[in-house]
Amino acid sequence: MNSTYFDQVASVTTDREVSDLMDRDQIRAALVIPHGFGRDLQRGRPTSVEVVINGDNSSTAATVMAYAQSIIASESATYELKARMRMPGGGVVVLLEPRVW
Repeated sequence: MNSTYFDQVASVTTDREVSDLMDRDQIRAALVIPHGFGRDLQRGRPTSVEVVINGDNSSTAATVMAYAQSIIASESATYELKARMRMPGGGVVVLLEPRVW
């Protein structure tokens, strides 16, 4: 997923690292990609991602949520289109699980 709405500022592997970045106000949101995400995509299985959003400013949080939902819905639609065209990697539905911090 590529977007001009978000900048990657770190790559982390633990919830504690996400928590630390969020608590120090270094990030406003985190995209959490679960273990096995790529495998599920390749196998055409429905999968999910989690977006953790700093909720201390409700207006900003709502905007971030809307952008994230739009991007993920667009990506999911791409996989659904591939399924209709019987292309490799088609049929996957990517679901968003929002979490407000």
